[in-house]
Amino acid sequence: MWHRHIRKNLVAFCEGELEVKLSNQIEEHLRVCRRCRKEYGQVSRGVFLARHLSRPAGSTLSWSEVERAMADGLDRTGHEAFDSTRRVSSSWVGPGVFAVACLTLVLIGSFQYRSRHHSSINLDPYLSRVETPASAHPGEAILAAPPGFQAADEQAALRAAGVERVAAEPPLAGYNLVRQYVLRVDSDEAVQLGYGNGSEVFSVFVAPRKVPFAFGKREIESVELNGIQCNEVTCPRTSTVLFSAKRFHCVLVTRSKDKQTLAAIVRYFLSAHEAWRPL
Repeated sequence: MWHRHIRKNLVAFCEGELEVKLSNQIEEHLRVCRRCRKEYGQVSRGVFLARHLSRPAGSTLSWSEVERAMADGLDRTGHEAFDSTRRVSSSWVGPGVFAVACLTLVLIGSFQYRSRHHSSINLDPYLSRVETPASAHPGEAILAAPPGFQAADEQAALRAAGVERVAAEPPLAGYNLVRQYVLRVDSDEAVQLGYGNGSEVFSVFVAPRKVPFAFGKREIESVELNGIQCNEVTCPRTSTVLFSAKRFHCVLVTRSKDKQTLAAIVRYFLSAHEAWRPL
C-alpha cells in the first residue's frame, strides 16, 4: 500500500504521462484515500476544462511556461507578486497576459493543470444533433457518427479502443455492437462504438488521453457514479459522461439517466483499460 498523498502527480496521472508502476500505485491509493480522491476529481475536471481554453493566434507561449511564470510571481506569503524587474518580450505580452489570466481563474477553483497542443475532437455538433427534440428514431442520432468519423472494421475499431480482449461480453447484457467508426487525429486514432439492444442505444467515444475532446460552451461538472469519479457534460436530454483510465479517455452518450446503468458501462471500459496491453 502506498501511503503518501499524491497531489504532485495528479495532473500527469490524469494525462496518462506516468510510468505503469507509478500509475498503478496512484490508482491503488485513490481507492483508499478520500482526500486524494476528492482532489483527483477537481484536477481531472480541470484538465478537461483546460483543453477547452483556446490559445491566441500566433502565441508561442506554452502552458508549462505560464506555470513557471506564475510560480515565479508568487511571493513567500502565497500572494501574487509579479517581479517588476522581469523583462517580458513584447512579442508575447498580449497572449501571455491572456494565458496567465485564464490559468489564474482555474487556480482559484483549487486545481492546477497543464495543457499540450493537440488536435481536438469536437463533439459539440454531434451533441447538438443528439439533443434535438425526440423523433421517430431518437437512437439514430446517438449512433450516427460525428463529422470526420468513418465506418471501420469491427476488430480494428475494438483494438484501437483498447477493448478487444473483452469484446466477447458487451458492456450491458442483451446489447450488441451495432456501429463502429474511426477518426484519424494526427498519428492517433479515436473510435466511436455504438451499442444497441433493439430499442435502447448508447455510444462510447474512446481516444488516447493526449487527444482532447471538445464540447463547445457546454458546462462540465464533477460527478460520482456508484463510487466512480467522472465528469459530466451538461446536456438536458442525454447523459454525457467523461471518464479516463490508463492511456485512454472516453465519452459515454446515452439517453438513460439511471446511475446504475451508467456506472455499469463506465466500469466495463475502465476494467478493459486497466488490463489493456497491446496485442
